[in-house]
Amino acid sequence: MDYVQIIEPDKKCVNREREISYIIQELARLKQEYQVCIMAISSFNRSERHNIPTLSSLKDSGSLEYAIDYGLLLYWKYKALPVDGKEKMDGKPEVNYIYSYMAKNRLYGLEDKCTLEFDKKSLKMKEVEQ
Repeated sequence: MDYVQIIEPDKKCVNREREISYIIQELARLKQEYQVCIMAISSFNRSERHNIPTLSSLKDSGSLEYAIDYGLLLYWKYKALPVDGKEKMDGKPEVNYIYSYMAKNRLYGLEDKCTLEFDKKSLKMKEVEQ
């Protein structure tokens, strides 16, 4: 699956919110019809970049929040550097760590957060003990 935001619907919609809603409905229909798991990827709104994300942080999130069965969020924490006596985000992620948590789990409830270490050489992630 690709980013939800770049999927082109096969019908014209009034606005982007309706397009995303239509795409989500079609993905749900395919899931039911073929009894398969569908994974859709969405990016976060840029304004949420320095916060711990929630489902509402996803681009065009209205339909996504309601329709998904599972919402796993992966994100980097950005470094805070002192600037003029105040902490200011420098726009660079902490190196090698990816944070994740289950923001929605319709069947089993929410899970704890998890920190993953990313190995750039092997392109693998492993869980970091808390």
